[in-house]
Amino acid sequence: LKNSSDDLLQKAIEIKGVKILAIQLLDVSAKEGRDLVDKFKTKLGSAIVVLAMVNDDKISLISGITKDLTTQYNAGDILGNVAKQLDGKAGGRADMAQGGASGVENISKLPSVLEEIQNIIK
Repeated sequence: LKNSSDDLLQKAIEIKGVKILAIQLLDVSAKEGRDLVDKFKTKLGSAIVVLAMVNDDKISLISGITKDLTTQYNAGDILGNVAKQLDGKAGGRADMAQGGASGVENISKLPSVLEEIQNIIK
């Protein structure tokens, strides 16, 4: 996963100076996901990172926001909105949140739900 994590960074988009990386990953554990969020935040600088890790029919969600953005954006709120659209639950702090959902029908919704995250940039 080390080499591919740099490839994943290429998927970040920048809107009004804020980088957003919202991606779906397969067969990544929650711990690996937390490590990736930290790594991506460090490499991207000023960023909002949302990972949706799919294992079988379960979705683990994790979100991280760099400290400079936590006055404007809240990882718990962002992930809560994502989880709600997937009939799941999430919670956390301004800088880090975790959650989950399940069901094949919700996995199929992931790409469009993740794409909508960019709409939160003010």
